[in-house]
Amino acid sequence: MRVRPGTIHISRLVIETTLGATAAERAAPQQVEIAITMDVDLAPAATTDRLADTIDYTTVRDRVLAVVAGASHHLLESLAVVVLNAVIDDARVLGARVCVTKPRAMRLADAVSVSVSWQRTPTAP
Repeated sequence: MRVRPGTIHISRLVIETTLGATAAERAAPQQVEIAITMDVDLAPAATTDRLADTIDYTTVRDRVLAVVAGASHHLLESLAVVVLNAVIDDARVLGARVCVTKPRAMRLADAVSVSVSWQRTPTAP
């Protein structure tokens, strides 16, 4: 059986960070929820059953935690791009999507989210 490229998902990664358009919003850390989708070639790991042959979810989580937890951003948009850049740092990621959600960001809404995506450009042989 031939394994085609597949997708790895990390859902509801909850991290505290400093985020907000106003000084009052940035006065105390707030929780954000991050969803990550990575397109990868699953064939090596499916064949060998070895962690070294796939994306280590813990490594991705730790990379994202490192760039989010100590950061300060005014906008969800800039935070989402920072997270995306941390995710695509692994050359095995063929494409990625990141959604950053700020619960209770505005009155009358449960949350506000920003999504960004990226696709690796194939290199010529």
